[in-house]
Amino acid sequence: MNLPPSPLEEGKLLRNVFTAMGEGVIVIDLNHNIIEANPAALKLFRRRREELVGRKCYEATHGRSEPCTKCIITETLEKGGVNGVIHEHIRSAGEIWTAEVSATPLRDKRGEVIGVVEINRDVTIQKIASMQHAVIARIGELSLKGVEMDALMQEAVELVARAIGAEFCEIMWSFDGKLRVAADVGWDVPSDRDKLSAELEPLAGYTLKVRKPVVVRDYETDKRFDVPRLLEEKGITSGIGVPMIYGDKVYGTMMVHSKQKRKFSSADVDFLQAVANTITAAVERQRAELILEESQKKMREFFNELESILQTVPAAVLTTNGDGLINFLNRRAIEYLGMSDKGIVGTRIGEYFREKHVEAMVQKLMRTGGKGPVTLEATLRSGKTVQLSLSAMRSENGEVEGLVASFVDITPLKEAQQKMERAYGELQEINKLKSNIIANVSHELRTPITIARGLIEFALIEDNEEERRNELLKAISALDRLDEIVENLLEISKIQQEHFTLRRKRINLAEMVSLAIREKQSKAMQKNVKINMELNYNGDVEGDPVKLMRAILNILDNAIKFNRDGGKTQVRVMKENGEVKIAITDTGIGIPEERFEEIFQPLTQLDPSPTRRYNGIGMGLAVAKQIIEAHGGRIEVESEPGKGSTFCISLPLKE
Repeated sequence: MNLPPSPLEEGKLLRNVFTAMGEGVIVIDLNHNIIEANPAALKLFRRRREELVGRKCYEATHGRSEPCTKCIITETLEKGGVNGVIHEHIRSAGEIWTAEVSATPLRDKRGEVIGVVEINRDVTIQKIASMQHAVIARIGELSLKGVEMDALMQEAVELVARAIGAEFCEIMWSFDGKLRVAADVGWDVPSDRDKLSAELEPLAGYTLKVRKPVVVRDYETDKRFDVPRLLEEKGITSGIGVPMIYGDKVYGTMMVHSKQKRKFSSADVDFLQAVANTITAAVERQRAELILEESQKKMREFFNELESILQTVPAAVLTTNGDGLINFLNRRAIEYLGMSDKGIVGTRIGEYFREKHVEAMVQKLMRTGGKGPVTLEATLRSGKTVQLSLSAMRSENGEVEGLVASFVDITPLKEAQQKMERAYGELQEINKLKSNIIANVSHELRTPITIARGLIEFALIEDNEEERRNELLKAISALDRLDEIVENLLEISKIQQEHFTLRRKRINLAEMVSLAIREKQSKAMQKNVKINMELNYNGDVEGDPVKLMRAILNILDNAIKFNRDGGKTQVRVMKENGEVKIAITDTGIGIPEERFEEIFQPLTQLDPSPTRRYNGIGMGLAVAKQIIEAHGGRIEVESEPGKGSTFCISLPLKE
């Protein structure tokens, strides 16, 4: 055929634009002949230029022998202007696709219409997506309307098959653990679903085994499962299977199959899975509604008999009407709320609780009904802590017609819980203290033993008599320290076991204090601490000399041990207000005021860690306090961290 020259060939610029356009552009003359097509159009229709140009447009793009009933080319030639339409076209291999077509008249230089320029854009994906969204919306609508599941599933497989362009679709449902066809389209065995179920079970079973979508492009070559014989008989080549699972519950599978060797897209898979999920959600919703309906029925029956027995239950119970106003309460509720029933009826639940969220929860349940009872802790205006439970009462048509509220006093339980938490915390502290005590006592007992043993071993091999004597004296000093620790432990043990006795006699206190200073002088010199004594009383007191000496030595020992290098310790004995006082002052590290009581507890140190700077097991002050108090006296402390401490012993004076 001799083709007339294309008008577009008249301008090189127009030709370049025409060629470069991304949309498929074809030019059609007055007789519906295609006279030009750009590269995008050839790609869109999947034809060579000679297969498109020179042919009738309705023949090349629609596979028809005559123009369409409503032909956009005819309409554009007759009416002029720009016209648009969504049209289905056909490609060379017979594949149907959807085009968004825009047509405009083509005019010559005189303004005469000589043809039509048609622009085509592939909107197949958009159309399919729109159709698929409509399917999902339709299934959701049927679910909300409460359509029977058999009818919903059957309509779903029909809609899916049409939307996805597959000849076959079915739902395999789990009945008592066995997969059976619940709905299908395309199969010719509706009267024998058991046979169809048996044929399709391998594919459905594999889909549930892997718990994810299974896409098969060619059943003949797929080796993942045994291909059902029925698929071969039907000439089925490709398909998709998706699991129907809700939470941990397995319901079945939904599958589509095609006789075409199709390459299903991820959008196809997502669509099928979305439909399957919508159906399983609908099943769960109906199941939940049945459970809820049954529960509401039982609750209504229960409330018909409830009023006669509610007065005897230990919990406070009240109900409201549809406006949220209290219309019934039992005797326990009256007791808890502290008012007469006439004063309470007609009021709102939230008025009797301190927390604002109680009334907010009541209003929410009145609006929505909730999904079941709501339980929370709340505080009554009276101060009682209660466990409050709120639930909606529904009418037969599902409307909320009131609330039931019940609450019990858990104040004793909360107090017990708090006590247990405090006791547990104290137990933890005791366990920690016990660990520190064991470590400290072990360390303090081992240290003098280790020192004494080492010195004795050196003395055994020492030839110089003077050196041997010095080493043995040092060993004796270490053992004296051990003896002091053991005596303190035994003393506190006797006190705690109530085996503590005093052997009283007249004691010259000045002589006792002087003796104690002499005994600790060596230790003071080692620490470079100077001890001064100020004697303002030289009389006697009555007491146990051994135990009083231990108390004084323990306090004096601390005054030296916790003093600074080059520090001072002042010991004063005086008479004041019918008592004899021994005040021992040091220039040491001091004690925080908040720990004054703590330091007199047995086995307590300011620093209890094994790596502490000062040795000792924390018994000295505890023993001293017990001894002084057994004599009817007392020990008081004044201290400032970093400046020093004063421990004052007061003993009653008997003239």
